[in-house]
Amino acid sequence: AQMRGSAPSVEDYALEHLVVQKGESEVAAKFLTLRQDMDRFTRSAQPIIQQKRQAQGSLQSLQGLGGDAAAYHSLAGECLNITQEQYVGTTAVIEQWHTFHYDFCFFD
Repeated sequence: AQMRGSAPSVEDYALEHLVVQKGESEVAAKFLTLRQDMDRFTRSAQPIIQQKRQAQGSLQSLQGLGGDAAAYHSLAGECLNITQEQYVGTTAVIEQWHTFHYDFCFFD
């Protein structure tokens, strides 16, 4: 079975295609059926699990904006444009001063 956060193994991909072998006990057959049902349920629940993780991340971000960081809460939904001139010493061109443009956006 796939460990949480790890890449699926060959066995994980093959699970849905396994069949009960001749001579296997009724308990082994039931166990295989339950593993396959659980795997299908887990895969079908992935979009909901992802939505829950995103909602938890948003909640934690908002909770983290309290206290001294409360000033950043007022920037939610805003984007700040910053342009910076910077010397780049690793380029192969003669002109090594470059202008970099950054957009810092604060999301709800």
